[in-house]
Amino acid sequence: MSLVVEIKAKARELGFEQAGVARVGPLPRADFLGEWLSRAYQGEMAYMARDPERRSDPAVCDLRAKSVVRLACNDCTGPRPATTCGPGVGMSGRPGSTVL
Repeated sequence: MSLVVEIKAKARELGFEQAGVARVGPLPRADFLGEWLSRAYQGEMAYMARDPERRSDPAVCDLRAKSVVRLACNDCTGPRPATTCGPGVGMSGRPGSTVL
């Protein structure tokens, strides 16, 4: 069994709905974060504006890292309008999330 398969199986065992593994490197659309922050889309999530360089390139956190593990669980707790929650729907409420 490959390490990626093991990681995904453990994530499911721990209750995560999604898990993915990706190579470390700059995000393909790193400029989008700056635009998103300039529009104050982070709202009350002040932590999102801290260290945008680290958020745009995970390699900045640890130069030895070769991969990133992404875990997700559904935090929609009320009625689920089709445009705001679910697979393939980003935080903006529009389709387009990338699922690894």
